Amino acid sequence: MTAARTLGARPGRRGRWSVLALGGVALTLALLLLPASAAGAGSGPTATKTLRPPYVHALPFTFRETATSFCSATAGFSSPPTASPRTGNVSISAFSRAAGCGNQYAQSTADGSVGFTGINYTARSGAPLNITFTWTLSWSARLSASPGVGASPYNAYAYVQIYQQEFVYDLVTGYTAGYAVQNVWSNFTYNGSISTVVHGNLSVASTVFTPTPGHVYAMQPNVWVFVSAFADPGATAAATVDMSTSGFGGELTQIVVS
Repeated sequence: MTAARTLGARPGRRGRWSVLALGGVALTLALLLLPASAAGAGSGPTATKTLRPPYVHALPFTFRETATSFCSATAGFSSPPTASPRTGNVSISAFSRAAGCGNQYAQSTADGSVGFTGINYTARSGAPLNITFTWTLSWSARLSASPGVGASPYNAYAYVQIYQQEFVYDLVTGYTAGYAVQNVWSNFTYNGSISTVVHGNLSVASTVFTPTPGHVYAMQPNVWVFVSAFADPGATAAATVDMSTSGFGGELTQIVVS
């Protein structure tokens, strides 16, 4: 109890502490009981936090868009994109086909994403935040382009791109606080065909920003696929990517906040 007397207890009057002494002891105990990350809030480095499935309070996020021009052009999604916050698994498949006719070209695209929203983090200090998103992805893709008889070899093409895209929103201000994008795989062909099968590809992207203490930040990690086909008159092209049938898909393996 020596520390208490130093803070204001009177010598010779046992059993009575001053208000200052009680306050000092209460503050000391409170600091001892607080976790290190909370006791140092406002100035110290952020304690590393790793999130893995299940992503509690997260909601599925999906987006789909297609466009076609002239002649025989089709694009779409073989099955609706799906996302499970419980497992972190996602699935998406898309196709694009084009066949030129007469004196018209044909072109089509399919653009879609799947992931999660509502994975929130409250900043305890103003120290820079580094948020790293890791996906494990498996897919098959096929591209083909045929210029047709007598056509230029550059008059038909097929293209596929897969990439991860991560947003971090400040829910207090409504603005984007962090953004990261990482190309996972892409390929392009003018003539001939390309087929690929990939299992267990790891893709990592990070974003660094300075938060405002007390603000809540919503993370929205997602995987995007883009397929496109173009064909001049007499030519054909097609592009497909499959991340939904047996053996293919994606998993948001972890999110690390540090």
